[in-house]
Amino acid sequence: MKARVAVLRRWKGKTGAVEEHLVKHGHEASSVFDNSLDLARVDVVWVQGNINWYPRARAVLARFGRRERPAVMVWHSEPLPFPRDSGFPWPRLTAREIAKIVLRDERATDVYTNYYRLRQLHRQGMIDLCVVTSRSRQQFLEEKGIPAEFVPLGFHEGMGRLMNLERDIDVLFIGSLDDSRHRRALRFLKRKGIDVKALGSWKPGPTWGETRTQLINRAKIFLNIQRHPGQYSGYRMLLGMGNGAMVLSEPVHEPFPYEPGAHYVESTIHDMPETITRYLSDEPSRLAIAARGHGFATESLTIGRSMRQMISLMESMLENRR
Repeated sequence: MKARVAVLRRWKGKTGAVEEHLVKHGHEASSVFDNSLDLARVDVVWVQGNINWYPRARAVLARFGRRERPAVMVWHSEPLPFPRDSGFPWPRLTAREIAKIVLRDERATDVYTNYYRLRQLHRQGMIDLCVVTSRSRQQFLEEKGIPAEFVPLGFHEGMGRLMNLERDIDVLFIGSLDDSRHRRALRFLKRKGIDVKALGSWKPGPTWGETRTQLINRAKIFLNIQRHPGQYSGYRMLLGMGNGAMVLSEPVHEPFPYEPGAHYVESTIHDMPETITRYLSDEPSRLAIAARGHGFATESLTIGRSMRQMISLMESMLENRR
């Protein structure tokens, strides 16, 4: 059965792979934004990223009972607390994160806001299907009695490509430079003599699109440092691997489907200066890991594969509702 799917997105103009693959699989798809969700002629509201970003859309959905409103599915890619057996402590919030919570800022994306919002909507019966992008997040939600499927983010051409540029940047970091943990880690590396080129942020701008692709194609090593130790970032992994850099990451809880030592290198921040120095001087080893990571991202962990899983889950959800 063909489904009419409204894909909720955070930024206007940002459409693409999800909608394209829905149409390819015989469904209708349109991109909508928080203030433009219209439930007329919609079978599925597909929430991309984090349902907390869409307060106006949540209000529209809340006006209807489960039988009257479309099915709601969330592909949640933002952080959540760790499950009990992770070995990592629950994150401590920064002053900026606390301020967003106090002000009820719709941009809040800390682990606790994300969890509380999913818990609230689950208890209200608002979410028909919850899918997360890491096993760690799936384990946490299931501990809390919230059923969740696991589908990792997949690489698509908008994330980059090999450009055969000279790799004249030893170490590159792209992320929010407003974050205190990022700043401390980068200062530590620079004090230890590591030449890190650091740019931010994740918001649309100079570090997006073609400029970002060129930057990562110039990097030998691409850093994955998160706001809290142990967090998973499939998007940053895909960016580095898809553009041919060797990804160097802090230890990650449940990094599957990535394999440390094969697709990327893991190191604590304390040990990163030594690890970086070693791989900069050992080009064959660095290139071998970068090549395996690139092959895995672009051939195995593709958006096409992820979307086949997502669409199968969506179709099962609709069948169950009927």
